[in-house]
Amino acid sequence: MDINNAGNPRSKSALANALPSEIITHIFYIILVNAHRCLVSRMPGAPTDVTYPKLHPIDTLAHICSYWRQVALTSPLLWTHIDIALNHELSPTLVERAGLYANRAGQVPLNIHIADAGFERDQGPFRLVLADKMVPISVLNSSSPDYLRPLEFAFLDSHRATVPIRSLEIDIIVFGHFHQRQGDAIGYFLSRCQPGIFNQYIARITCVGSYDICSVLQPEDISYEGHTDRTHTINLPNQYFEALWLPVRTLRTNGLCPHWSSQAYHGLSELQIQGKTPRLIASQLMGILRASPGLRVLCLDAVVYRDSEEIEPIPLNDLERLSVATANWLAIEHEVLSTDDILDMLSPGLKPLRFSGYRGSMESYRKFACRTNIAHLYIEGNSSISLLHSINAGGYLQTLVFNALLLENDLARLIFGEDNFQEAELVCETSTATPQIETVYLISSLNLPFEGLLRFIKRYSIKRLVMCGGVLSYWGTKGVCVSDTKELIKAKLSTITTCEVQYYGFKDPMPIDLGDWK
Repeated sequence: MDINNAGNPRSKSALANALPSEIITHIFYIILVNAHRCLVSRMPGAPTDVTYPKLHPIDTLAHICSYWRQVALTSPLLWTHIDIALNHELSPTLVERAGLYANRAGQVPLNIHIADAGFERDQGPFRLVLADKMVPISVLNSSSPDYLRPLEFAFLDSHRATVPIRSLEIDIIVFGHFHQRQGDAIGYFLSRCQPGIFNQYIARITCVGSYDICSVLQPEDISYEGHTDRTHTINLPNQYFEALWLPVRTLRTNGLCPHWSSQAYHGLSELQIQGKTPRLIASQLMGILRASPGLRVLCLDAVVYRDSEEIEPIPLNDLERLSVATANWLAIEHEVLSTDDILDMLSPGLKPLRFSGYRGSMESYRKFACRTNIAHLYIEGNSSISLLHSINAGGYLQTLVFNALLLENDLARLIFGEDNFQEAELVCETSTATPQIETVYLISSLNLPFEGLLRFIKRYSIKRLVMCGGVLSYWGTKGVCVSDTKELIKAKLSTITTCEVQYYGFKDPMPIDLGDWK
């Protein structure tokens, strides 16, 4: 194309139409992977909501021109993500769109996302309770709208008993109890999955006003002996139910999951157990770990009850990411496992490990570090502030992420494990073991002393520093000065010449996803 015509809209259109369909399809797919689809708000004490973009990205792209529309309509992979909202003003539109997308996807496996911010009749009493007003639980807002009648979300063709569903993502908020429609939707889509295709299950259940909402998914022809948690029956026989779960490789749950003895926990590559899950005992957890020796991601933030089985290290040679957090204050009085107990249960291989630990002892961290290869470390607040020194004294870290959670006076403790720089200097003089760190992310640090930051960079031979949010303080001619705007902070950081420095303000997009670290 002639460079003189580069600004001509017709020339740009001609250039776009000249691209091969394979390249356009690939561009579309990249856009869709990074596009915002659905957001469920979970701010404590605030009204919950589900937010959808006005137009789905693929619909927008398909209306650019006739050629792009033709490419989109003949690319089944672009139509596989389907959002279902159970009680939202857009619910009828989304269900209608879901049927259209399913037809365009053909036999390409679907990714189903069920989102629900809770039914308003259930929300009303809890909103009043959160406002410190004593209102009987029976007070309901009977005039709230009902956007979908029962089973109107059942958009799949009635003559197809099963459909190729690759992934089921459940993102719902529960007020007091599961609404019948929430349970119906989960059962509807699970019962239409095909064994061998269904390989990812994600359940994010946020409970308001209840501590026993966790439920076990069970088939229609079996009842688990001695089981005390709530159950939710799926209309499938046990043999088919287990065959459906066996090929699953990614399982994240915090309140709605198969029984711990299910084959759903065999052969996993990613397992996240968090929040108010059904009762889990140590022998069940060890059985799950033994049944999934190829685990690459393990995140455990749940109460695990102690039983008679002795804890022993279980080899996990492929483990790449580990996050462990337990309620240690429960460990003494309620016979539950501590973080130390969980770490004793794990024996990772030599692969570089991304690790975050909460509420464990320094001695336990040291022992764990001796038999692992921790290359990436996440520290949050002051609770794990000495973790750095326990794990990698004299070693090497590729990445350190320190999330200060808007706490002050944290840097001295991060560097030296002390509360102030005077004591820290004494530690510095006597300490010979210092880890070297390639990249450091400092997130949300208030009153961060600039002089301490320079010591931090020097002491750990940091090559790249990324600061996200936060406020800098430093000594000036008139005493302590504060840099609290993006411009002032960037100007001050620009004086650092010993390493690469980047700064992102509070309102800027985060350069890393903290959800992949916690």
